[in-house]
Amino acid sequence: MNKIFYFIFLFLILIIAGNSFAQGTAHSDSVKVINGKEYYIHKVQKGETLSELAKDYHTTIKEITEANPKLGKNLKAGKNIDIPVKGRIEKTVETAKDTVKTKPSKPTNSIMNVALIMHINFPVINEGDTTPDKPVFFDQKENANTNSSLEFYEGVLSALDSFKNVGIHLHVYPFADDSLESSVLSNPEMKKMNLIIADVFAPYIEKVASYAKVNKIPMIYPFSNVALIEDNPYAAILSPSLNTQYKQMAKFISDHYRFDNIILLHTHSPKEKEIDSIYSDVIEKPWANSGNKHTVKNINISENELDAIKKSLDTTGENIIIVNTQDEALAVDLINKLNTFRADYDITLIGIQRWENYETLDIDYLQNLDFHWFTTTFINQDDSLEKVFSDNFFNKYHYEPTIYSLKGFDIMKYFGNAFLKFHEIKFDTKLEDYKMKGMSTTFEFKKTNEGNGLENQYIHIVKYNDFQVRKVNE
Repeated sequence: MNKIFYFIFLFLILIIAGNSFAQGTAHSDSVKVINGKEYYIHKVQKGETLSELAKDYHTTIKEITEANPKLGKNLKAGKNIDIPVKGRIEKTVETAKDTVKTKPSKPTNSIMNVALIMHINFPVINEGDTTPDKPVFFDQKENANTNSSLEFYEGVLSALDSFKNVGIHLHVYPFADDSLESSVLSNPEMKKMNLIIADVFAPYIEKVASYAKVNKIPMIYPFSNVALIEDNPYAAILSPSLNTQYKQMAKFISDHYRFDNIILLHTHSPKEKEIDSIYSDVIEKPWANSGNKHTVKNINISENELDAIKKSLDTTGENIIIVNTQDEALAVDLINKLNTFRADYDITLIGIQRWENYETLDIDYLQNLDFHWFTTTFINQDDSLEKVFSDNFFNKYHYEPTIYSLKGFDIMKYFGNAFLKFHEIKFDTKLEDYKMKGMSTTFEFKKTNEGNGLENQYIHIVKYNDFQVRKVNE
């Protein structure tokens, strides 16, 4: 199915369904033991198939049919069948033949109501428009957010598939253009929410954050916007600010290369000076009482020739060279020159993610210089869980999960687990101590100031290894 028509169909389903989705399943919790083996007792519902049951119970059609030799080809509604239990069951099982026990579910004394607010715009279809080579709607820049929001929504749904019978209800609020306040925030149902997931873009997100603060409802934003969490203890942002990212990278260098030769190459750029000061402060601060006599060497590369850099290098140890320039010509020239030193000096180059996109930059040189950089999202293609998720997502939605799909999955998984763990979502007392590794990031929330909301502090630090991007800060 063409992706644009699929998304339009999906949007119509959102509207028809009344914007409210409650997660539930016919998965049985009753277990019996026959000849020492455990089986769920499942009552067949109308329309169920063996393939659906096998997927829901994490078993196979063959194992179900073997456990029910008289089952036949068709499932009869109302009939009880035995389904083999796969994995450990958290219950006490009696070994007497045909003894039936109920598998206790995690206690849920309350319902978690989650609001997903999505900014959705679809084109008005004009049948008389004969404009040749008209661009595809989702390829147009102004409509890219709609595409991303729908991908994010499907990631949220994928996470909800893993929460069975635990009282998590998703309420979807799509709105178009400037109708946020009239169609969403004015809805009295919104005040009953336990969590708001705001997958909307400026200027709408500021209104959602203000609503969350006034009504004391926790809110999570999938991207970075530090203004949202300032003086708003009910807001959280998934992606750390740039300053936080630089601080975390500097901390990594301080922890791993504290006694090596650290060189900071910079220009007169005011932005670079601000970043360089973060590196100097974070790296040198732990040295104050450590006995380490090192200091970060600062060299202005706009004023010094190659010899000045060469004189600062250590021939006997590791040289950590930090460069934060966004000037492509300068970065390429500098990397080319540093590569000439590689035969005589051990160099680890710390740079920025943007360099990856510089077409004039030689990847061979970056690998030679042991180039490290940081990013807020990283997909480990070799991770078995990532592969399982991608396969399941593709089978369900017929396209590969995007970074927005992964963000949606991670957020719903994290806050769903937090709700099960604490039976509430309280930013001020719970989440700073609750860490979780997701598909695209790791959750390490922290309040930067009293009275503020939460900012995720985690970054992925990566490098080239055999021309593949590998993570180094597991």
